[in-house]
Amino acid sequence: MVPAPHEPTLEAVRLGAVNYLTKPVDADRVLAAFGGPQPCVSAPLCLPVNPSHARARALKRQTRLRLRCDNFLRDFCVPLGYALGMSLVRSRVSMLVGVLLASTVVALSAHLKVEKTLPETGATVEAAPKELRVWFSQNPTLPISGLSLEGPNGKVELGKVAAGQTDGKADRSLMAEITGTLAPGKYTASWKTSGNDGHIMTGTFEFTLKADR
Repeated sequence: MVPAPHEPTLEAVRLGAVNYLTKPVDADRVLAAFGGPQPCVSAPLCLPVNPSHARARALKRQTRLRLRCDNFLRDFCVPLGYALGMSLVRSRVSMLVGVLLASTVVALSAHLKVEKTLPETGATVEAAPKELRVWFSQNPTLPISGLSLEGPNGKVELGKVAAGQTDGKADRSLMAEITGTLAPGKYTASWKTSGNDGHIMTGTFEFTLKADR
């Protein structure tokens, strides 16, 4: 049994204890104080110390610590970093998508739209209409605007395309007089114009002329 390096030897402890005995000290009193089997002074004095075993224990502790660190990195840090990275990517993608959607909405809202037509889109009329007319959400650009009409007998002649008016004021519409003859059947009217943003827009609408009984 070897005491730890930092601990005093058992003999040194005994000698120190002897110094505290009342002087003079005789042999009987010393034997009485330390007679019989003596226990270890402290736990470290009872532990066998083997340098190779100590190094093995230290290496084992280091290995366990390294494994714990590796497991911590694998099970927590790496997933956390991945999650944070993906969260950042998702946030940036969401922001980009939001910007694109907002830009698209703004762009679409900037284009003119059809508000109503004459004849009404999808309507079945009993009498042949006298004109085609399309109302828009913005003032149409007349110089580049056009209207056309096709039916069961082909293209129908129309008058000059003009800006429509209501009570003598422009009402954001295009109109053209129908100068050709309309036979009963289905017709498709086409329009072309641009609005405030200058983009040329086109569209169609249909109506049906009911046959006479």
